[in-house]
Amino acid sequence: MIRAEKTDDAPHPATIINEYDLLGHPQYSDGKVLLETVYRFKGQAAPAIIFAELDFETLDDKTLRKLFVGMTRARLKLILVVSERAAKVLFNALGEDN
Repeated sequence: MIRAEKTDDAPHPATIINEYDLLGHPQYSDGKVLLETVYRFKGQAAPAIIFAELDFETLDDKTLRKLFVGMTRARLKLILVVSERAAKVLFNALGEDN
């Protein structure tokens, strides 16, 4: 999992600074990027989370718990980087067409 860290020159990592580009996308302040495992990040939160290297064949209890912990850490933005196999499992669980 990747999260931003507060620095001296940024008011808060990945904070929307009430400015938007021409397409209406929010602009973010600067900050450091840190890597953490899902389990080390449990109980913490960050404005933006990139949940990377997700690869699984089934949605068993352990996988669901890990997804829940990782996905609920994001306060403003969550990005999932999943394998094609995991994407198919997630879409099937949601009842979506691939």
